[in-house]
Amino acid sequence: MRLGAAPGAEFIVVKLKKANPFFLERYLVPEEQENVYQATDLMLGIEYLIEQGIKLNKPVSICIGIGDNYGGHDGFTYLEEYISDVAQRIGICVSIAAGNESQAKHHFMRKTNTISKGTKCRY
Repeated sequence: MRLGAAPGAEFIVVKLKKANPFFLERYLVPEEQENVYQATDLMLGIEYLIEQGIKLNKPVSICIGIGDNYGGHDGFTYLEEYISDVAQRIGICVSIAAGNESQAKHHFMRKTNTISKGTKCRY
């Protein structure tokens, strides 16, 4: 009989709702695409898990098995900063799956006008 690494572990699972149609349209996500979530909903789910850990007086291990193609992937988006902050707390461990969609070409680019040195940009 195999017990595994944490035979006494208990699970709390958070189901995220599908992203708002506004965001699907803004980020050109096909409406039929499944498993599309908003960062704010993920943050609320993490907060729920932390609250349950406090309530039960137990450490929390959070596994985030989803990724995104949004932002700079440099650790400085508000979601990345939030998760980094959570991971620094005592009694909380955060594991995040690494993506494997490098060939899926989810990112997009467009050509812009070249700006000469010294030219001022207006926004």
